Amino acid sequence: MKHFVFLFLAIFFFACDEKKEEVLPVVPLGDGISLNVNAADSIKMFIHSMIPLELTDSSLLGEIRLIDDTLGRLVVEDGNIVHTFDNQTGKFMSTINRQGEGPEEYVYISDIQVSPKDSCIYILDGAKHAINVYSMENEFINSFRNDSIVSLAFMNNDNWITFNSLIDTCNYDICIYNSKWEPVCWKRERKEQLCFNGLIPEYTFNKIDDEIYTYLSDTLFCLQNDGELSAIFWIDKGKLKMPSEVVYDMTRQAESEHYIWEEGMHYSDTYCFLRYIYNRKRYYDIWNVHSGKLCYRNVMTSPDDPIGLSVNIGEVTVQAWPSFIKNNLFYCILDEVEAGKLNPTNSDNNPCILRLKLK
Repeated sequence: MKHFVFLFLAIFFFACDEKKEEVLPVVPLGDGISLNVNAADSIKMFIHSMIPLELTDSSLLGEIRLIDDTLGRLVVEDGNIVHTFDNQTGKFMSTINRQGEGPEEYVYISDIQVSPKDSCIYILDGAKHAINVYSMENEFINSFRNDSIVSLAFMNNDNWITFNSLIDTCNYDICIYNSKWEPVCWKRERKEQLCFNGLIPEYTFNKIDDEIYTYLSDTLFCLQNDGELSAIFWIDKGKLKMPSEVVYDMTRQAESEHYIWEEGMHYSDTYCFLRYIYNRKRYYDIWNVHSGKLCYRNVMTSPDDPIGLSVNIGEVTVQAWPSFIKNNLFYCILDEVEAGKLNPTNSDNNPCILRLKLK
């Protein structure tokens, strides 16, 4: 089963010249916005494993992002710091914290990738326009200067694929580099110059198992090793699609409540786990991509409402939502509050990684 995880901070319009020449599966989100599905009757998930991340003086975590489960380690980002933990026990292993202006340091993390070829962590520093390479044990390996890259992913042929900044002078959206970070080829020539008023769109790749995916113009694409895109399905927002002139203009951000925005997607070859905001409410949907059927919906109307899915762990119910998918497992991050439900006698808790599996 192939899976895809895609998260982004700002909704954007992308000038995409791929034509939908074949009939793609469609998620009818715009027409289905008023549907009410309270129970995930067609979605059955069970707990595969639960991994509390060890709390130490060096690993006191806040709001984390799971980067990868690879080489026997869970790699997480906490603010501008990277931590690794044993992927079975949650035992703290190491920290990469090289913040600063020095030659072996980074200012802030724009993107992170783990290379299975050299077992190193690649940190894209958006401030210094550089890619810094570190070992899992915080040893500095190398640094590559690049003014264009905003996102990167490791390819099966040992090359790297990257997105270029929309405000960069480069005439292409995608570039492929070799292991020495020398350009090999460029893809997706830009057809027009976009205009921004204070808001620059953000976009990214995600590599899951052996394939790389990205989400452009409401369409999920699989990227080939030559940089070409193959469409998987698309999301039809109808009249709720935010116009590009609103997306790009910060002075018009108040209008966003009339449209669907701030999406986060998690995909398997059957289900699309979709999170978004509409009309000042946070939606958590599960759609069957092949049938176009809404299988589950949870709508948060206030910060006190439960998020995502309710998961029963013994006699305790926690709220969870997938943030990473690999090897048929759905990884959910239980924050300090939800993790505390599992260990109520301890007032200090790190987040916990919950692995779920479809039945």
